[in-house]
Amino acid sequence: MRLCQCISTGFVMLVLAISSPTQTKSIITVNADHPVAEVQPSMWGVFFEDINLSADGGIYPELVRNRKARPDAWEAEIIKTKLLDPQRPKGQSYSAVVDTNDRPAFRIMVPEYYAASCLVCHGSPKGEMDITGYPKEGGKLGDLGAVISIALYH
Repeated sequence: MRLCQCISTGFVMLVLAISSPTQTKSIITVNADHPVAEVQPSMWGVFFEDINLSADGGIYPELVRNRKARPDAWEAEIIKTKLLDPQRPKGQSYSAVVDTNDRPAFRIMVPEYYAASCLVCHGSPKGEMDITGYPKEGGKLGDLGAVISIALYH
């Protein structure tokens, strides 16, 4: 569980990130009459710290999993023929100079693999809704989970 305290002249604001229902619950006691930091007299007005996009309504599923982020034809081919090849060394990036949108471009793809923490949303059972409201993919530890793709045009 993540905790941030902002203290200003007796004002205490606690912001707790969303926690999984399987986590143990904690009790937090705040003593607002015992500040832990001195507030400078030159600091006045309204203070607001935008934590985890809370000013914009918080983190919503489309920020976390952008369904529009799909590979183009070149990326799909490289994922299929290179990055998913079991003979290829795990973690090795792939780069090439190719024509993209009728222009020469240096392109690089860096594979990212599922860690244990990824499986909360991307693991099993496949199709079950995760904490963001999206269906899980059924991924396993070490499976290719994403690719960072960069194109630099000449």
